[in-house]
Amino acid sequence: MHVSWLPSILFASSLQAASVPAAPTPWSIPADRGAMAPWVSADGDGVIATWMERANDAHVVKFARMGADGSWSLPTEVARDPLLLANWADTPTVIRGGDRFLYAAFPVRSAEQAHAYDAVVARSTDGGATWSAAERLHGDETASEHGFVSLVPEKDGVRAFWLDGRAVPTGGPMTLRTAVVGESVSASALVDPRTCSCCNSS
Repeated sequence: MHVSWLPSILFASSLQAASVPAAPTPWSIPADRGAMAPWVSADGDGVIATWMERANDAHVVKFARMGADGSWSLPTEVARDPLLLANWADTPTVIRGGDRFLYAAFPVRSAEQAHAYDAVVARSTDGGATWSAAERLHGDETASEHGFVSLVPEKDGVRAFWLDGRAVPTGGPMTLRTAVVGESVSASALVDPRTCSCCNSS
């Protein structure tokens, strides 16, 4: 799927092997003017769109779901925090886990340094009406970059992958780590000991 973003409008088209891409279909999603950092994930017969908005002195992560009939749900707030990192490249995401609950991942600043932020995750067991307190995916508390999270469904929740910069302050490389998220976050495991420092993990 190819996706392009304009304020309140998402363009998408499918791409099949050995075929000409279909013409983009505009989706008018229920985002406020100035919305940024979009992400789209498949959700059964529909899709979930996630984005970030500015609200007074804070940033807000929101999502909406488009059903099979092409209509969007009302936008739902996932998180609101002055420390939410607004970044066009490192975007928040919401997906449905293998347990049918919703999981959201987003970056939150952890220190004043430009690249010091945590990758956190929250869980909703009621379709997004309420969310658990955000929990770090990583066990370290270094003032370093943890971001570019990808979530994929697992049997009892989701598996998260992210770029982890805990070794960078002491001259080490950026790494790729993973953890399983369900009712709690598992201990993380190393996937790749040296990665790009600013690329999406999927």
